[in-house]
Amino acid sequence: MNTMGSRIAHARRAVGLSQRKVAEALDTGQVCVSRWETGKGCPRLERLTQLARLLKVSPAWLLFGGYDDNVGADSAEGEA
Repeated sequence: MNTMGSRIAHARRAVGLSQRKVAEALDTGQVCVSRWETGKGCPRLERLTQLARLLKVSPAWLLFGGYDDNVGADSAEGEA
């Protein structure tokens, strides 16, 4: 997963959420979520942290990826 958008899409699918459900949870539009996933936009910092929590990943993983690119590790749980 080379881009933040691909990581967002991958993590969203891993937790079983639609773009619409993510948009509703973050009080934004589905078009915004689609733009994040296609690389045509990116979430603001406060939305990024909310998104990471919702997707059960760390904000750093969304931004930069990681060595193992493991989404199922619930890496954001310890951040709250």
